[in-house]
Amino acid sequence: MESKEENQIHITALCKSLGHVWLEDDVVAIREEAPTNKLIECKHTLFGKLLSKPNVNFHAFCNTMKKAWKLESVEVSQKELGFFSFVSEYEVDKEQY
Repeated sequence: MESKEENQIHITALCKSLGHVWLEDDVVAIREEAPTNKLIECKHTLFGKLLSKPNVNFHAFCNTMKKAWKLESVEVSQKELGFFSFVSEYEVDKEQY
């Protein structure tokens, strides 16, 4: 088993091998303090990307994810083809995703 230090070296090497995964133009500067309601919204939101076919049946996908996570109260919305957001009523629900 790897030690914590060996694990960190391994992770660093993997990250370096990825190269730049975004462009400098993609980075957006934000204010230091976000409004409280937005911070709470972020704590309740998870974003996901489908790695398989991005053009799935949206309603079937939502129903499947709710059943898999055993959460009926999660709101699913499609942001772009293959990209989704999941918003739950409780922050702790995100740990089930």
